[in-house]
Amino acid sequence: ITIRFLAMLISALKSISLESLDDGQKQLIVPVIDYINRSFRGEILISLVTLSCCGILPLDAVTDFASLIQQILSPSQWQDVEASISAAFCTNQFLLGDEVKTVAIATFKRCIESKYPASTFADMITDMWNMHQTDDTGAIAGGEAVLQFVKKFSKDR
Repeated sequence: ITIRFLAMLISALKSISLESLDDGQKQLIVPVIDYINRSFRGEILISLVTLSCCGILPLDAVTDFASLIQQILSPSQWQDVEASISAAFCTNQFLLGDEVKTVAIATFKRCIESKYPASTFADMITDMWNMHQTDDTGAIAGGEAVLQFVKKFSKDR
């Protein structure tokens, strides 16, 4: 599955106005949409978040992944994606410690609950990507870069 395909799928699903459908159309379309949401959203989010936030992607793909993550999050309810987002930060690839994980998860939640600027969200993911690129990732958790990240993206800043 390519990023372009996922973005097109999300765009197509968002374009469906259930209010404009008659009952017969709703009976046919709603189960398909529910199936897509149940089957793919969780696993896709885990993969997208892990690949981007853990520094696995090439840098030039990070912004596109951040945009796709926001597209997935925008129509979602937090309770529907919380487990997937949390799982992505509990992998062996995430090396930045609990402080960054807590701030990042809270930022993902804010993206759903309010209009969070796309550029700020992409900056957060890029900052995590950059921190994973250091040669001494073991020294990152609790280090200066983490403290700056927490200060920059904490809700109370």
